[in-house]
Amino acid sequence: MGIRSGTRPRCPPSDRSAILDTTISATETSAAHTTPSTAKAAPAAVDAPTVDLSDTALYIHRELSQLQFNIRVLEQALDETKPLMERLKFLLIFSSNMDEFFEIRVAGLKQQIAFDHELIGADGIEPKRALAEIAEIAHRQIERQYAILNERILPELAEQGIRIVRRNQWSHRQKLWVRRYFRQEVAPLVTPIGLDPTHPFPRLVNKSLNFIVASMPSAATRAWPSCRRRACCRESCVCPMSCAKAARTMCCCPRSSMRMRTTCFPA
Repeated sequence: MGIRSGTRPRCPPSDRSAILDTTISATETSAAHTTPSTAKAAPAAVDAPTVDLSDTALYIHRELSQLQFNIRVLEQALDETKPLMERLKFLLIFSSNMDEFFEIRVAGLKQQIAFDHELIGADGIEPKRALAEIAEIAHRQIERQYAILNERILPELAEQGIRIVRRNQWSHRQKLWVRRYFRQEVAPLVTPIGLDPTHPFPRLVNKSLNFIVASMPSAATRAWPSCRRRACCRESCVCPMSCAKAARTMCCCPRSSMRMRTTCFPA
């Protein structure tokens, strides 16, 4: 009688008993040949040391830990196995990380001190002590960053033909290009904002580039005689803006008020 596909052949009961007896005998023989030297001894119980979780030495201050991470980013710029431009990028990443660190982490610590709501974590470091340590570490690492840039990265870039030309090294052609670029590309985007006591300080967008220009009177302007508003250029004042040639030029007479400058009229 044939065996059907997909089924296993069955042994007679007598054969199954013989196979079972053989298996038991082999197991007993193997156990009999096992000597005490080969048997694995049960590990002895070891008392685990008691850890005091209230110990402040077991914890790291959050802000100081973040600062150490930024330092590890800076150290990537010293890895000579990385491409030179990648090492320069790590210096830039370090600067960006430090900006964010002071904007968020350091500002949070200063806010706790300002509102007299200092929080001490499991590390046991007070905000004032944390700020002192951050200041010391940050100053040292930023000096290290500039040393890496000036003493390592820039010389190696110069060897590859990439140089940063200082302003006192510009040629006449380069000066003309910079002047033309500023007038065509930069000057149209610059928005002048006046600063004076009668107006609140303007809102500065985060991470925007801003600079302040102070206009100081020269010796000639300080020697101007007193004058009346709306008639300064018709009398004894000598307006440096050539108001006699162009109407509606603002007079720069120091006797005028900060925001109410006198409008000069043609002579």
